[in-house]
Amino acid sequence: MKTTARFAVFALFLMLLAGAASAESMLEITDVIAKVDDDKQSADENGGTIKITPDSTLTLKVEVTNTYDSSIEGGDIEDIVVNALLEEVDDGDDLEEEASEFDLRPGRDKTVSLEFKIPLRLITDDTYKLVLTVDGEDENRTDHHDEVEFDIDVDKEKHELRFLRKEVSPSKVTCTKSTTLIVGVINTGEEDEDIEIIVDAPAINYNKRIEFELVEDIDDDDNEYEFSSTIDLSNVGVGTYTIPIKVLYYDGRRTLEDTLTIEVASCGTTAPAVTPKPEPEPEPEPEPTPPATTTTTTQQAQTAPTVEVVSQPQPSYIRPATTAVATPKTTYTQKSWLSENKWVVVILVADLILIIAGIIIITAVLKKRR
Repeated sequence: MKTTARFAVFALFLMLLAGAASAESMLEITDVIAKVDDDKQSADENGGTIKITPDSTLTLKVEVTNTYDSSIEGGDIEDIVVNALLEEVDDGDDLEEEASEFDLRPGRDKTVSLEFKIPLRLITDDTYKLVLTVDGEDENRTDHHDEVEFDIDVDKEKHELRFLRKEVSPSKVTCTKSTTLIVGVINTGEEDEDIEIIVDAPAINYNKRIEFELVEDIDDDDNEYEFSSTIDLSNVGVGTYTIPIKVLYYDGRRTLEDTLTIEVASCGTTAPAVTPKPEPEPEPEPEPTPPATTTTTTQQAQTAPTVEVVSQPQPSYIRPATTAVATPKTTYTQKSWLSENKWVVVILVADLILIIAGIIIITAVLKKRR
């Protein structure tokens, strides 16, 4: 009986030991490097405190290791997920980042990166929580889990302002000849501030000075300020101009500055778009017709019973007579021509006589020489 009882106790002990062994996670977070912008933090795989600043970037490099011995059957861990949860930092809302899934063989490790964009509005006195977890499942369907928790403190500068907004709209001006300047600032420091904004752009005849106060409490409406102003550009020539913005605070000992650019273009007119009409198909060209005078002449030649021949004399030579076609307006008779050109006929007759006389003289001389 005693032997049976001892055996039962020993068996129970072995079962508890096996259960404890199976409950041990073989997936571990073996290294953590935390940076805020380029500032490395002291927190590591054992936890610790990370100090964040407004509008910064928190980067976590997380090394995960499969601690199974390589001789273990089914020691591959699959579908590993690395997750980071930053609680209530975004105006009461959580920020969460997760790396892509991966697998690890026994004895292997992998490093993944997670990145958070820290909000601009942070409460100085609050401490937030960052929970980093890793989960996976081995080939025997055993779940493995590890986690590290960090404290997140807000580290603000004593005196600090940030731009919330700065722009000119529109940034290119044509016919409107005016634009709107918008400037917004927020107090991200730990002290209330007396502030002066100076915008001095003499090239466009614009000058603006505004004084006000911003408190450090981000839950107060007076923690931030924004103004808009119209800039008249009707007397400004075409060109590109700069608009310097200067914000003075901490009794004028600190300055927040930036420069905006505006382009003034000429106001040209644009003709309305005209939709071209389809061109008609070209008609076949008509066959060329003879000149009016020729047509009339041909018709006259076909209908007239007779055609008179008119000689056109020249002063120095006799041109062969050409056939002229009479028209109703240009037909002349022999009688009318002789009556109007008597002296021409006389000269022609005299020329003919001289030519005949010359021929006779030349013939007589040639006979005498023979």
